[in-house]
Amino acid sequence: MADYSVNEFLNEYPHFRKLDQTWVGTQLAYAKQMNSEEAFGSDHRLALGLYTADLLSSAPRGQQARLDPDDGNTIYRVQYERLKNAATAGPRVI
Repeated sequence: MADYSVNEFLNEYPHFRKLDQTWVGTQLAYAKQMNSEEAFGSDHRLALGLYTADLLSSAPRGQQARLDPDDGNTIYRVQYERLKNAATAGPRVI
């Protein structure tokens, strides 16, 4: 997979454009460390975007993206957890 840049992230999540790009880049770099391409396969880029968006939304300025401002759970975290569960569930026998 080609490197996922700050500009690509901001094109996919334009509502974060008002944030400092250095800070966005720092959060994206952390997301890359925490999410392996091996685990997510073809959904790796989506995992990076959701994880980064969750990190940005979890910060004090991201309160509007939280499902419940009191517990800090974001709309991105819910989507990321679903993706992670699907990617790591392994083979199933029905």
